[in-house]
Amino acid sequence: MESKARRVFKKASTSDAVTVYLGRRDFYDHGGAVDPIDGVVAVNPGLVGTKLVFARFSAVFNYSMGEANALGVGMRKVLFSETIQVYPPPPEAPRLTKLQKKLFAKIGGNAFAFTFQLPPGVPSSVTLQSLQAAGANSRNRCGVDHEVLVFAADGSSTKVQKKDSVRLNVRKLAYVIPDIAAPLPTVDVEKSFLLGSGHVAMHAALNKETYYHGEPVEISVVIDNQSSRNVKALVLKVRQFVQFRTEPGVTNEAFNNKSIIAQLDTSVGFPVNSGSRQEFKFSLVPSRQDNLKQLHLALDGQLKDEDTCLASSTLLDGSLDDAIGMIVSYDVKITAIVPFASDVICKLPFLLSAPPPPRPAASPTRSQPPTPMSAQPSAAPIAAAASGRRTSGREAEAPARPRLSNYEEGGDDEDDLELEFVEFVQKRVDKMFSLEQGEEAEEFDPDTSA
Repeated sequence: MESKARRVFKKASTSDAVTVYLGRRDFYDHGGAVDPIDGVVAVNPGLVGTKLVFARFSAVFNYSMGEANALGVGMRKVLFSETIQVYPPPPEAPRLTKLQKKLFAKIGGNAFAFTFQLPPGVPSSVTLQSLQAAGANSRNRCGVDHEVLVFAADGSSTKVQKKDSVRLNVRKLAYVIPDIAAPLPTVDVEKSFLLGSGHVAMHAALNKETYYHGEPVEISVVIDNQSSRNVKALVLKVRQFVQFRTEPGVTNEAFNNKSIIAQLDTSVGFPVNSGSRQEFKFSLVPSRQDNLKQLHLALDGQLKDEDTCLASSTLLDGSLDDAIGMIVSYDVKITAIVPFASDVICKLPFLLSAPPPPRPAASPTRSQPPTPMSAQPSAAPIAAAASGRRTSGREAEAPARPRLSNYEEGGDDEDDLELEFVEFVQKRVDKMFSLEQGEEAEEFDPDTSA
């Protein structure tokens, strides 16, 4: 019989004053609606005393790599933060999910729930790849990280004592809901030459707009050579673009990056001679495994001791000017090589997405499907579509939209839901930190992440 056990992440403070339970560490943005971040805190009243217990969610940009780290000029900027009081509980308690109800039954009377409902525009988790292994010290990582901090203190603005706090890294991932009624990415370009008659026309198309990690990008190219020159070869590149914005409308050029994550140079079937027409089909797979040594490649947020994949395309709820965080987009650049003349170039933007979240049910409707960042008129510096772009597609009935993947929507029988606890041990430095002697209050150290 298949087990229905649900993994629950558990972590206690070094003083055992508070213990945090999270049902998952990945939360999904469905394009206009974000999974709630829900958990439970077990409070030890004897150790907490007269203090209050708070939960804080933060989206933080960390930059501290290479020479910047050696010179001590790393940057840490909070992009979004929300703090709520957990204990004593507020008069209006949050609606409990099935997992929270089950945890309440397991833990007993000292359990208190917390739920963060993120507003649109909170950036997704993105990490820039370094040559260090997964789980390397966070001082050497660059990216947008999300964390849940639960602590006992006299007030929400007072300094946090390490012994009375728990910090867990979580990830906000983008899940693009495929729209089969959307037009296929298609582009037509035509090139004339100064020292030659006629023109070369190129038509290029993708087989769909949205790809999950690991899926091949299918590309069809038609070259119609009505010039006096020959087309010698084709070069296809899948490119990733990253823009960083700490504030709406402000681009930090120093952090912008362009990476080639897949490339194919081919002369098979060439040349396409003057007056001839030829059709080609290609397949490229964007993959992190083929780019492990490429610096500053954008990845989905990385948790310690866990591997990750290429960063998903950023979903826009408004215009690009309103976005903050690391803005990620992708396109396919196709270059037809014409010797002794200008090359014929076109670009096709597409969306790269995390796969569907576990146990998807069906999701709230969106007014329109997200578009690649490069297709936005204001995103020209990243990967603007070639001029003269033409789209055509198939008329089809749109699929049902998956609902949010929270546990209230999960469909599990509450009485049959079994829990499997995964404990995280708080890091201790016994010689430098003693609970018996007490310690001075200090800010939470980002290097103690788990």
